[in-house]
Amino acid sequence: MMEKNDIASVLDEIATFMELTGENPFKIRAYSAGARILENMTEDLGEVIASGKLADIPGLGEALVDKITTLRRDGVLPFHQKLKASIPAGLLEVMQIPGSARRRSARSGRSSPSRISRN
Repeated sequence: MMEKNDIASVLDEIATFMELTGENPFKIRAYSAGARILENMTEDLGEVIASGKLADIPGLGEALVDKITTLRRDGVLPFHQKLKASIPAGLLEVMQIPGSARRRSARSGRSSPSRISRN
């Protein structure tokens, strides 16, 4: 069983991976917003899910509710694992470096920091 802050971290990571793969910006923002919602939630996530009220939280759509519920229950999310596997390992390492080219990469529409020219 995964805790809400760990789930928020996975949602943030999904948003990052989506940025790197050039996914729809609205989807990226939805995952980031979902992470913020979980981080700021004062209620017990397990109780909210059990009561069926997770879908009532503004900003959490059906897809995010399903993914959060799966992460809470199973501790893994196949969608996250598949997305992570699609990112080159070297790029994942670069993303861990503070001030890395991740944002420049996302803004430029390129999937690899090595393809970003320095200004």
